[in-house]
Amino acid sequence: MSGGPTPPDRWTLVGEIFLEASELSGEDRARLLDERCGDDADLRRDLGEACYEAEDFDSALEHLKKSDLLAPQDERTIFLLGLTYEKMG
Repeated sequence: MSGGPTPPDRWTLVGEIFLEASELSGEDRARLLDERCGDDADLRRDLGEACYEAEDFDSALEHLKKSDLLAPQDERTIFLLGLTYEKMG
């Protein structure tokens, strides 16, 4: 985990996955995300951030928790998890 800015091509990938996943639900969505993200904690975190920005807090929480399991010391993920829990009340 670099902690630096996300390159533009990475955000393109995040956007593509976000749009694909938004058209699916349940197991199909989970399968797509597992296939596209694998063990990439940064990608999961970036998807969580995209969901947070779209105010889809349930999905944000799902991605951020997965990211935290893959990379538990990532400060950005912990920060976003806190914001998401706060928004969910």
